[in-house]
Amino acid sequence: MAGDPDVLSNILKSVKAGLLIPESETIFDSALVLHINSAFTNLNNLGVGPDDGYAISTGSTESWSDLLGVVPESFMSLVKSYTILFVKTLFDPTGSSVIMTATKELLIQMEARINQQIELYSLREV
Repeated sequence: MAGDPDVLSNILKSVKAGLLIPESETIFDSALVLHINSAFTNLNNLGVGPDDGYAISTGSTESWSDLLGVVPESFMSLVKSYTILFVKTLFDPTGSSVIMTATKELLIQMEARINQQIELYSLREV
């Protein structure tokens, strides 16, 4: 993921890379798109993205900048990480309740950081 600019900018490709799914493996794409859009609904509730929400359709062309526009790289990275972790909890949930609890707590912490970043960079329309 680190070297390919397309993987870094394309939403579906970067989520697949974060889940260690080869880019060429397309059998899971429709499930991943569904879960990515669920993450985007949560992010929209936090004030991320367009006011009327954002969703990807096939994942082939949609980029992070389509969702976020021009934002600081630190905010973009946080949103990407949140999305990948959120999708992982739906797509590949762990059998361990301890790990699932820790993952849910991490998502809550990330949501708080996203809110702080929105306020810090005045990304939310007032």
